[in-house]
Amino acid sequence: TISAELWDTSIGAFVRSQAVKAGDLLIPLSNADGVVVNLQRISAKGEKQFLKGARAKGTAYLIEGTEPAYIAEGYATAATVHAATGQAVYVGLDAGNLAAVVDLRPGKISAVAADNDEKGAGEKGAQATGLPFSMPPTVGQDWNDYAASNGLEAVAAELVKHVKRRQAERESQQQEDAEPDQEAEQQHS
Repeated sequence: TISAELWDTSIGAFVRSQAVKAGDLLIPLSNADGVVVNLQRISAKGEKQFLKGARAKGTAYLIEGTEPAYIAEGYATAATVHAATGQAVYVGLDAGNLAAVVDLRPGKISAVAADNDEKGAGEKGAQATGLPFSMPPTVGQDWNDYAASNGLEAVAAELVKHVKRRQAERESQQQEDAEPDQEAEQQHS
């Protein structure tokens, strides 16, 4: 057992705590250059803590897989998306960090596997990235919850369906936005 000052997400404060216990999951969090700058500890009970004073904004953990990569909020969700698709998945830690992770890794992440939170944080975080995104159909679920009740094949199918639909919507909007520019160019010719 190792003790340290850790950020306790449940109370929003640093606490003196055992840094590592048997059964804990330690997730190394890297900056865009791949340098580990923080650790997230997830206890066997699901409690999440970070190192005191360590950087969190823009940090992530990459679960290696085929490209293009997804991004998800938590480790369990990211692991589920990876298991369902075989694709690389960045663990972005929370909805508010997704855009920073994407911005610091241009071209590496193609879609968001967002949580369907009751207050809409997952959707807002996904929208802030500017990437296509998919959420489980049931409010209050993440992709790990969805897999538990529907299986990994259903996760893969839902992700692909929603991401393709949002990609098509985005491309259509970009095309509509470009049309007035093309008309103006033709008038000046």
